[in-house]
Amino acid sequence: MTNMDSEVSVQNIVMEWVPHYPPEVTDWDIIRAAMLFANDKKFFDSNIIATSISRQMHKSDKWDLEPYWKKLIANKVDDERLEKRALKEVRKGYLAGWMFAYLYTMVCDKHIEEPSKSKAAYLVSESVKGKLWANSDKAIPTTPRQISKVFSEKSSVLHYWGALVFSDQGVSGFEFGKAKTDTELETFLQMSKALQSFGLTYTSARNKDDSPPVCNDSMWLVSDSIESFEMLLDDTRDEVYNYLRNYSVN
Repeated sequence: MTNMDSEVSVQNIVMEWVPHYPPEVTDWDIIRAAMLFANDKKFFDSNIIATSISRQMHKSDKWDLEPYWKKLIANKVDDERLEKRALKEVRKGYLAGWMFAYLYTMVCDKHIEEPSKSKAAYLVSESVKGKLWANSDKAIPTTPRQISKVFSEKSSVLHYWGALVFSDQGVSGFEFGKAKTDTELETFLQMSKALQSFGLTYTSARNKDDSPPVCNDSMWLVSDSIESFEMLLDDTRDEVYNYLRNYSVN
């Protein structure tokens, strides 16, 4: 991704919430914060401030923020509370991303009759039964209702979480918790753009009052300057197909 493309994409996504970048914060940091806290500006700001301060301290044992961010620091959430909330949002995001991945794959695979959000939620619930969150003794929520709820909560950033699910397979070698190269970020945004296009237009053929999964009013839509990555069924994770092959409830 060129510097110009990077700047344009980020400006379009965050102009309302991030008028100025604090020191050491990257494009990926902004997108990651949105994936976590798109519905909570206080936590979003706290995440960005914490990232800036941590990197500055690691680099030079001192930190400084411009007036805009210094003004916000008085309301910053403490780091322990921020970390706990971030973990909670990551878990929600992955559930939402998996549901979106199932929905996208069902729509693309023509042998599935009448794809729907409810079917996608059911498939996720079946695939996570009896499983625990990574490095935890906490069970993953398994009811379609719980999964549909987080899917709705993440409606403004579903395309990013869906892209992350596909990326974890190795389509772009992208991982949520690590720093990103320009190439990795570009591929991720291209995949997000493809899923965004799908998410902004899909509605269930069965439910005439259905609304598209991705919120059209979202400030976190990918910039027009980003070209879509061609998403193929070959990119779909094996786990998705394992459940789709055995799926017969309509």
